[in-house]
Amino acid sequence: MHTSFLTAIAALATSTVAAPLEAREGYATWSATDVTTHVAHIQIGSKFHLTAPAGYVSDAPAFDVICDVSILDDPEIQPCVFNSEQATGSKVEAAWSTTDAPVTVYHTFGSTKVWGSSGALAFNADFMIDVMNVGSA
Repeated sequence: MHTSFLTAIAALATSTVAAPLEAREGYATWSATDVTTHVAHIQIGSKFHLTAPAGYVSDAPAFDVICDVSILDDPEIQPCVFNSEQATGSKVEAAWSTTDAPVTVYHTFGSTKVWGSSGALAFNADFMIDVMNVGSA
């Protein structure tokens, strides 16, 4: 009985280790570069460069923008400034939050809205935006 119990535990452990973890895949990952972090008294925010290739989700146009968000000056969703040609009907916006992910970026084109959020940020360090949501604009 003792041997069969140990055998059962060993088999369970082996099957648990061998089973792949279910990956939580997103639609895309955007890289925020040239990051400048704003920190002064109660002011906190970030300015960053963000690009995405065309087709990162179905029918998405490419974009190349500069976003500048902060909790005090611009506590709401702010438009990002395009560095290159802006596709008709395309806009990129960003928001800074103290309660959720620090930075959330929204890309709207046609009737589609795509958004993703950053993880924890480091001072003046590039970061990633994981695109996890696609919905209606």
